[in-house]
Amino acid sequence: PTGSTTFPSISFSGDADTGISRSSTNRMSFITSNVERVRINNSGLEIMSGSITADNTAKAWVKFNGDTFNMDRQFGVSSVTDNGVGDYTVNWSSNFSNNHYALVLSVSSSNHITNDGHGVGYIMSQNVSNARLKVFSEDSGSAVMDKDIVNVIVFH
Repeated sequence: PTGSTTFPSISFSGDADTGISRSSTNRMSFITSNVERVRINNSGLEIMSGSITADNTAKAWVKFNGDTFNMDRQFGVSSVTDNGVGDYTVNWSSNFSNNHYALVLSVSSSNHITNDGHGVGYIMSQNVSNARLKVFSEDSGSAVMDKDIVNVIVFH
């Protein structure tokens, strides 16, 4: 039987809205409460609803442009705040249980603004709801700069 993404073709006795279906060619769907949660297809594994919560996975990440604040890609991040040149606050979608998380910050090495150095990213503070970051010029200890690529990854 084929099934669909909301009604599994293989289900459990007394729990008909939970199971597995072949919702289309080359695709298997794992369903709970009539909602497709996980899909396996010829491209690989996709999380359709919810998130992976294993201890060894990133809990939040974002790639954004420090000039325009466009979040190109993100997970677990609600927004990025512009606090001024080279000064960003990354706001988490949900608060962490504490601020004892590992935050990885990287910035592009491109010198896309005339007379800007490559830039060095610093974590100024990290809280349960956000983290504040600054990018300083490698050429001048106190000068800050925006970068066209800023990446942040959090493991908690």
